Amino acid sequence: MASSLSASWTCQECKKRRRGAKHTTMTGRTICGSCQRGLDAVALGVMTGADTGSAMGNAVGIHGIREMLRRRLGKKD
Repeated sequence: MASSLSASWTCQECKKRRRGAKHTTMTGRTICGSCQRGLDAVALGVMTGADTGSAMGNAVGIHGIREMLRRRLGKKD
């Protein structure tokens, strides 16, 4: 059986071919690390908002800040 790190696979969220670690969502989809970070940011934003409008704004803001920090620190996807 091949390791998940050596085999190429397709992310079910962004539809890109990937090599590397796979992440499984609560619904059973297999997604890449980038999509997992986005999903985590959205979940965190929704938990911090008092109503739907502020929750969605927080989710977008948290995702943007996390991605900006990753780029500035030189992290690769």
